[in-house]
Formats: sequence, structure tokens, C-alpha cells
Amino acid sequence: MSKNDTVQTVSKSFRILEILSLNPWQGVSEIARSLSSQKSTVYRLLNTLKKEGYIIQDNGTEKYSLSLKLFSLGANMVNNLDVTKAAQPQIIKLSKASSETIHLCTIDNAQIIYLQKVESPHSLQVKMMSRIGQSTPFYCTGVGKVLLAYQSEEMIQTYLNTTDLRRFTDHTITGKNALKAELESVRTRGYAYDDEEHEIGVRCAAAPIFNQAGTIIAALSVSGPTVRIHDGKLIEIRNLVTAAANEISAEMGYLSSMGIVRQEA
Repeated sequence: MSKNDTVQTVSKSFRILEILSLNPWQGVSEIARSLSSQKSTVYRLLNTLKKEGYIIQDNGTEKYSLSLKLFSLGANMVNNLDVTKAAQPQIIKLSKASSETIHLCTIDNAQIIYLQKVESPHSLQVKMMSRIGQSTPFYCTGVGKVLLAYQSEEMIQTYLNTTDLRRFTDHTITGKNALKAELESVRTRGYAYDDEEHEIGVRCAAAPIFNQAGTIIAALSVSGPTVRIHDGKLIEIRNLVTAAANEISAEMGYLSSMGIVRQEA
């Protein structure tokens, strides 16, 4: 391909994305120097990338960084692996063992999407808002905290900088420092809880599913009403869901013991 066959504005746009991936939160002048381009040209490209959702701008410093959109494009490719099919036997087994509602979720376009939902066989069920194909918040759900916790520090910080932590219940985490500490805890212990944080009367335990590269591709959870999910029951379903997530990860080719979630007494 000759130089004349390329579109320079497109090439420069990709270079901006590469520059920000290596050194986030740069201003127009810094990026222009890196590109050896006019500030006016770089400013127009930055505005376009911002409008399309690929970068974000800090209102105080006016500097730029990548958004979660690029990550979501990569996640879409990863999620083309048939995790739903691989998870099906474990979901059936988990449903029978727990007798509670099962969810399998992934990330699509920087949102959590429900891939599978198996309702509890109990006559007493909570009216949960989850629907197949529907999105749900990261910060106040078990699956969301698991999916977010295993992202890069840069991606987590971008999420914290750009997300309004709206209160759904009195238990919802609305402080960014508190959420960051919670995500660190999730990574350390290998599972997450939702203790009436998204919906009153609902408790949940969730665990990550990894592919052969060690990348998180999905989250599995067990949810139920607080009248049944007392503290002892919560530990029981946590151990069930982590064991099932481990099995699905192995099915997806994840062989390393590093990052595998643990069962605890």
C-alpha cells in the first residue's frame, strides 16, 4: 500500500488512541507534539473521537484519556467464544444444587448483558429486574462487581471517573473510594456479593469465568430472597457458584491456578 492509499486523518486518529493507551490524561499540546501535528488539527480529531465515545475529557484539566468503548470492542471478540454453551451443564447442576435463580453475564459495549437466566423453582420468588439481553449496573450487582474487578486499573479508574454511582437502595455503594476498595476485595477473595445493593430483598454471590488467556469473559451468580439467603446459606451458594465458575473456566481452556476463585469454609 502506498502512502497515497492511506487517509492521514484516520491514521492520526489511531495514533492518538495508541498514545493515550500508553500515557492517559494528556492535553492537546502534548498529543500534538507526539504527532508532530498542528494543535488545531489534533483538537478536531480529539473532538471527533470524544463525540464517538472512544475518549473522555476531564472537565477540570481538559486532558484526555481512553474510554471503555475500545475495551468493549475487544470484549465482543472474546465473547464470541461460546461460553453460554460451555456453561450450560454447570448452570443446570448449579440450579439443582442451590434451588435459587442463576445468572450468566458478560460485557458487551461496556455494559453487562444477561446471557442466561434460570429461575428458582421455589414458589416464593423475588421479582428481579434481570432479563436476557438486558443490561445492569456494574457497581451494585454481584456479576457487575466481578466483571469490573478483573479489568485493568486504567479501565477501573476510567469507570470511577465517568460513572454516577446512583443509589438504588440504602445498601448501594455510592462512594468511589468505597467502590474501589470493594473491587480490590473482590479480586483478593475471588468472588463478589450483592447484599440488597441493587434490589431490596435480594442477596447474591457471583464468581468470574476466565478464558485460556486468563481474561475474564463472563460472571456466574446465584441470587435469592433474603428470607432464604441468610448468612450461612450465602456462604453455601458462594461455594457452589465458585466451584461452577471454576469448572466453566476449565472448559474454556483456563488451566492456570492463578486467579481461580476459591471455595472457603
